[in-house]
Amino acid sequence: MSVMARITSSGDEPAGGGALERSGLKSVPAAKLGLWVFMGVVTTLFALLISAYHMRMEYVDWHPLPEPWQLWLNTAFLMLSSAALQWARVAARRGRMAGLKAGLLAGGV
Repeated sequence: MSVMARITSSGDEPAGGGALERSGLKSVPAAKLGLWVFMGVVTTLFALLISAYHMRMEYVDWHPLPEPWQLWLNTAFLMLSSAALQWARVAARRGRMAGLKAGLLAGGV
């Protein structure tokens, strides 16, 4: 079986005994491979943005960006909504429907 066929296969097919299996390598599920590729792209993007920002800081006409008050407000809202969604997750695992609804509502607001 070719490498591309192994990558795009769902993993449910019976083993074909190809060169990859004889060498001890197993096929990677498509979702897992896609996640790793996506994480690599996102990591590279952030590394390039940080690198460009750092290089721009070295110019003579550089002045730091002011931190607006909305940044801190948005950060607080994100933390509160994350806590509410975590609360909803715990309530769902314990089977408490009222807590789940309250957590989802608070996280969504």
